[in-house]
Amino acid sequence: MSGPRSPLRSAGQRLRAYLELTKPRITALLLLVAAASFLLARPGTPDWGGLLALAGCLWLLAAGLFAINHFQERELDARMLRTRSRPLPAGRLRPAEALGFGVGLSLLALASTTLRFGWVAGGVALFTLVSYLFVYTPLKLRTPYHAFLGAVSGATPPLLGWAAATGSLSPAAMLLGAVLFLWQFPHFLAIGALYAEEYRAAGVRVLPAERPTQSLGVLAGSQVLLVLASFATVPAGLSRPEYLGGAGLLGALYLAVGWLAVRRGRPRDFRRLILASVLYLAALCLLLLALRA
Repeated sequence: MSGPRSPLRSAGQRLRAYLELTKPRITALLLLVAAASFLLARPGTPDWGGLLALAGCLWLLAAGLFAINHFQERELDARMLRTRSRPLPAGRLRPAEALGFGVGLSLLALASTTLRFGWVAGGVALFTLVSYLFVYTPLKLRTPYHAFLGAVSGATPPLLGWAAATGSLSPAAMLLGAVLFLWQFPHFLAIGALYAEEYRAAGVRVLPAERPTQSLGVLAGSQVLLVLASFATVPAGLSRPEYLGGAGLLGALYLAVGWLAVRRGRPRDFRRLILASVLYLAALCLLLLALRA
């Protein structure tokens, strides 16, 4: 017969639940993108102290935003098999705990970003929070085109990285933001296609569930535009000409996976595309850093 759970084990479980609220895998990818933008914006010897501060500020921002989003969508999460094990619908944390955690981290993120990097970076952080939580999230129940607005708030990490490095934004920063903006469509439309029935049953309006043919067109078109945008870093002065060879190879492999998903439409093809999109973005960032101008 097992005895009662020890306080230490209970504390460990709660800690893991709080960590889950922060969506650590997505946050890690956003940190890589922002770090790449920071280093590209300031050639020469890296400012490791500034980079570490940026990582801390962005982690606070992403963790706070995602925790609040868990609170906002707790009832929706309870309706879907893929999300009902999250901390709030599963009862591992109370809604007030998640909300307090998220608000606290978000306020700390805004204050630390503004104090450390200035008003431009602070403004980017504020825009990210407001647009994601109060524009994109409510629209999930109202229009299948909410992803277009969500991609705007999701494209801000490179802008934050650039503003942290330079105190301003530039056309080069906007190009990096455009790359991340376009990257989100193949990734999240593949997720939407994979779980279309669950989204429909839960009342979440996603393009793959309501307009599947149009969704596949957007997926394919955004992939092509993404690869083309990745080439533009050379004329923008962010990378050296030899970068084009590696970017071309990565783009060709990524487009091939996307083409198979669009052509066959099988769940395993969409799963491969989701994984390929993460690997593509991470590899592209590392290639940009390795061959920066």
